[in-house]
Amino acid sequence: MLLVLVICQFFMVGVRGQIDTWIRGQNSLTLNGKYKIKTDATSVVACSFECSSQFGCRHFFFDFTTNRCYLNSKFFDSQSLTTLNASRYDISGGDICPATFKLTEDGICFLVMNNPGYKVNFDHARRDCQVYGADLMVIDSQRKHDVLLNYVDEDKHYLFGIYNITINGEFLTVDGRTDADFTYRNWNVNYPNGTQDATYGVFRTIGGGPLFQWKNAINLQRYYICEL
Repeated sequence: MLLVLVICQFFMVGVRGQIDTWIRGQNSLTLNGKYKIKTDATSVVACSFECSSQFGCRHFFFDFTTNRCYLNSKFFDSQSLTTLNASRYDISGGDICPATFKLTEDGICFLVMNNPGYKVNFDHARRDCQVYGADLMVIDSQRKHDVLLNYVDEDKHYLFGIYNITINGEFLTVDGRTDADFTYRNWNVNYPNGTQDATYGVFRTIGGGPLFQWKNAINLQRYYICEL
């Protein structure tokens, strides 16, 4: 069984080289005489893609204050005087589900992006997902809903893959469907409603009324959910 694991924590890390076979590029960064690879990836999703594409990358660090990505070779260990303040992600890859994504037994491959301080609007969230050939998740079944409950935080709102929502409940999806193609819906009471620009789907985990339901909202920066 393929397992895809993501562990995120904030701490101080360093590197001490053993045998490093990584190819050097102009984005290489020397730390204490040894190397980590700094890429031009400016989101944690893009950073994880860089790690999964680089032979020997066991984990990576993404600094949300500088938007810098650091790849850590398996040839390095963590005993060093050189330190880096960043969020660490440990990955085990596979050819079904990308690094940092979760894979369920029934084949749902997804990423819940809920890192503190990293919120984006609808179009930006789609671009982040598309780095992996994924897109915002279309929650079209009770099964997907139930899976998400194990991973979303109860104090956040998440963008998902419906948009152009009308107050009559019509909408489009990022995979080319319409509301007419759906048998599953999970609107919060009295939704959809609001102004003409409140046309984006949000998976709601905070606020009054029942949680873990849909609402329509304006295009603010939020957390998001990708699916491949």
